[in-house]
Amino acid sequence: MGGRPRLTSSTELDCSSCRELEKAWSVPFFLLFPYQAFDAAQARYAKGVTGILEVITTQTALANAQQQQISALAGWQNARIQLASSLGSLDVRSLSPTP
Repeated sequence: MGGRPRLTSSTELDCSSCRELEKAWSVPFFLLFPYQAFDAAQARYAKGVTGILEVITTQTALANAQQQQISALAGWQNARIQLASSLGSLDVRSLSPTP
């Protein structure tokens, strides 16, 4: 993933722009908030406002969100393969990643 997304305020984020944000940052919408929380915790730590525990906690939450994304994508691919196999149409084209 490229640079992490940064939002200057929560008012910048509304439901109508969720897909545009995903495209612009190449980050799924549900990962924006963990990234934002982690960045904020790092900034507070750098200024001495908070301790390392907050940084580690938000980093763990971000890693958990990323792990959930990977698990969901793997489950989706497995379901596609099982469906193709059940239909008798399992070939190379059916394995190409098309969301």
